[in-house]
Order: sequence, then C-alpha cells, then structure tokens
Amino acid sequence: MNVGHPSNLARIVALYNGIMDEHGKIIKNPDLNKMREHLYGISISDDEVRKTIAEVYSRYAIMLEPHGAVAWQSLVEYLKSHNVKDELLYVSLETAHPAKFPDEIEEITGRKPDIPESLSDLDNKKESYLIIDNSYEKLTEVLLNNF
Repeated sequence: MNVGHPSNLARIVALYNGIMDEHGKIIKNPDLNKMREHLYGISISDDEVRKTIAEVYSRYAIMLEPHGAVAWQSLVEYLKSHNVKDELLYVSLETAHPAKFPDEIEEITGRKPDIPESLSDLDNKKESYLIIDNSYEKLTEVLLNNF
C-alpha cells in the first residue's frame, strides 16, 4: 500500500486496469463493466460499526474489529438485498485484529481483546511481503494458491 495514497479505491481502479492519481483523479478509466460485474458497494456508518461489533460479540462471542465489522455488516446487507438463501456458506474477512483497537473494543464489548502471540512482539519481527503484477487475474491466482 502506498501510505501517501492509502485509498482502497485507487487499488481497485488499478485492479481493473485503470489509473488514479494521488488526488483521486482518474488518469485511465478502469473496465467499468467488469467492476460492476464483480463488485457490490455499500456504506456502513460508525454507529453501525459499533452496533455490529456489539451484536456479533453478544450473539456469537466473536470479537470483531472495526474493519471486520464493516465486512460483516456489508455481507448481511448484501444477503438481505439479494434475497440469498441461508443454507449456503458466506465469508467475511477482517483486515486487522481487535487488539489493534483495544480501547474501542473494550468500550463496545466490555472486554479488552487479548493480544495474540503473533502480535505481542510485532515491532521486533522482520517484515515480509509479496510483490505481484497489477492484475485481477494475478491477484486471484495468488489468493487461490496461498490461502
């Protein structure tokens, strides 16, 4: 991620062969037809995020972090709006651990998240990452081969 331009939108535009500059201006149009076919957008407010974290923790004893709560609630809204059958399996993903947001999670759930061993010594770990070609097909291949 370019921390000087961290917008997910710029990365999504690039995945669909478009280019967005650091000011949000489209330099090269992405394939909008493919984007419409593959993507579904929804907006989740901060209040809905907090409500989702509380409800999921209360109902399932699963502690979501804010990004994961957006994914969860977005999936719930998508399923409602598309009249999807309940017997199928659906997955929402988190991008962080609740321990990254300890004060907010404790305020919402009444419990401070445990810090997993994998995060306890994070500052002393060696950074590693994978560089991939800027294409939807390559991203799909990497995800399918590694996860």
